Amino acid sequence: MKPDECVLFSGAANGAEAEFGAAAERRGIDEVNFTFEGHNDARTRGIRVLTHEELLQGDVSLVYVSKLMHRRYHDTTAFKRVLQSIWHQVNNGQEIYVVGKILADETVKGGTGWGAEFAKFCNKPLFVFDQDRDGWFHWNGESWDENPGPTITHHHFTGTGTRFLKDNGRAAIEGLFQRSFPAPDCSRPDCRPVPVALASPLLRWNKPLGLDHEDRTGCGPHQFLGHAAQNGVGQPGATVGPQDQQVHLGPPTGHSLQDRGEVIAELDAHGEWRPG
Repeated sequence: MKPDECVLFSGAANGAEAEFGAAAERRGIDEVNFTFEGHNDARTRGIRVLTHEELLQGDVSLVYVSKLMHRRYHDTTAFKRVLQSIWHQVNNGQEIYVVGKILADETVKGGTGWGAEFAKFCNKPLFVFDQDRDGWFHWNGESWDENPGPTITHHHFTGTGTRFLKDNGRAAIEGLFQRSFPAPDCSRPDCRPVPVALASPLLRWNKPLGLDHEDRTGCGPHQFLGHAAQNGVGQPGATVGPQDQQVHLGPPTGHSLQDRGEVIAELDAHGEWRPG
């Protein structure tokens, strides 16, 4: 799948949700973060504030949830809204990825557990990275199976989980995205690195590169540009690669970099980038 064809649904909370969002942004994947008035959002990209009526769509009895999860939850407005927003995350995703802890009763710890249970009810592919057991697990309909390397296979997917993200949970999220959206192979002879100085207008706009036609070479024409520049990686005159979250393009003729229809740079007959 191509990153620019995918959408992450999440909740913008600190911890796992913020990490899912950051991993998506590094790859130019759209994100929709369901939130509500008064929520402490750790993400600003893709914020979707749910209305009162929309929150009610995901309403569920705390008595029912408590019995289902074999634990008691605090009956507060804020917690109810968290559960309601999780309903929207899971309802919109075609497959669900959670970082947390699987308990002995096969539920997932915390409010995130409601999202996992709802995914089970909806018969959606469900994967949980258990930080204590340091591994991914897949729900087979009756129990959890170990799954050492899941990959995202649907264009609309959900990423959620604990606020208390550990280093192995952070690595698990990054590994999931790396397997699902591998870096382009730029060892090909027809792949040309783009000098940052030529792409500087796009770096300022923090937007993906565009091509002058729909030729897709597999060299990542829509990798995100601006993130690396903001972190001081992209310097004028330097050549950049996928490890810097920049772009290589090919084949060596007939391509251009564009910003709002204006040609900024183009490949000449010798395969070198020249100002447009």
